[in-house]
Amino acid sequence: MKEYLTGIQLYSIREALKQDFKGVCRELVKLGCNGVEPAFYFGDMESEELAAFFKEIGMKVCGIHAHFNQVTDPENEIYRYCRALNSPYITFSYGGEASQKDYKIYEVQTAELLNKASLAALQNGMKVTYHNHYLELVPYPDNSCGLDHLIRNTSPENTGFELDVYWVKKGGQDPAAYIQKNAARIWQLHMKDMAEDGSITELGNGNVDLKKCIEAAENAPCKWLIYEQDYSQKDPFESAVISIGYLNKLLNK
Repeated sequence: MKEYLTGIQLYSIREALKQDFKGVCRELVKLGCNGVEPAFYFGDMESEELAAFFKEIGMKVCGIHAHFNQVTDPENEIYRYCRALNSPYITFSYGGEASQKDYKIYEVQTAELLNKASLAALQNGMKVTYHNHYLELVPYPDNSCGLDHLIRNTSPENTGFELDVYWVKKGGQDPAAYIQKNAARIWQLHMKDMAEDGSITELGNGNVDLKKCIEAAENAPCKWLIYEQDYSQKDPFESAVISIGYLNKLLNK
């Protein structure tokens, strides 16, 4: 197995970060978390201050998740954070409303946004990735899906995908098979597990074959396995402790 780094999407522990951003990040380092993916919140710090703090504690940044209207604007301040934090990618998921019935319109709009975002990112010396939800994976009558079309209609050099394995399964597809089929375009993986009732649970407590997903990414450019849990029935930081521990165990760390 190739060497992976473990990260956490900070949205998973958003409330704890608002209470004590620096203290929580220091705890993440102790848990063996190699990197963080900030989303919409930077601890009320300017980019250089945050970069200095992460350097002090030995924390890398595995990406930054932002709103699409930030990512498509090359002058937006989000790119100042990307440069200061040496983020390898900037990521968005399209927040538009859609149903499967009108997804074709949504799909075209998303591809246009991604192509615009990739140009903005290039102007700032970086690349863009797209984070899927379930709707992009629901099969069409021809057995293709929206994410297939996004992959085909975006630049393989400048645009990659932050594949969320939970949402792939929620959309009715096999996450490991989808990773293997599209390996060249999978630049990040969001590791997320599914409970029997379909809700999101801690890694290792559900029915997503996470080990198989990791093995399927062997030939993908992906270096980061990023834990994310949108909501939790436990204290979210407790969930993070469980999940990061499980992920590191899978990687023999």
